[in-house]
Amino acid sequence: MKIEAISTDNLKTYAAWDEATKAIIGLQEEWKKLGFASRKVNTELFARFRKSCDEFFAKKAEFFKRMKDELAANLAKKIELCEKAEALKDSTEWKKTTDALIALQRKSGKPLVQW
Repeated sequence: MKIEAISTDNLKTYAAWDEATKAIIGLQEEWKKLGFASRKVNTELFARFRKSCDEFFAKKAEFFKRMKDELAANLAKKIELCEKAEALKDSTEWKKTTDALIALQRKSGKPLVQW
């Protein structure tokens, strides 16, 4: 079956999942347009087809949940860094504050302030 040839192993981006989803939906539409086979064969083939669809969409749901969790974790880290930086804004201990801000920049992986 064509649907069994669609692999989810290399789907690492939203765009890749969207493209594969379009292919799956296209195959589902094609399936609907085909005529019936004998009842026994048709039932077995549909079960096989449905299983492939269900597995694909379960893996897609896992990917999107994982990405959502990762984005939420990144957001929490960024908010924490912002709060720490904002807490230093009124400090007059220049050297200590500068060192703390530099440490926050290093922790974030990107400069918070461009010189």
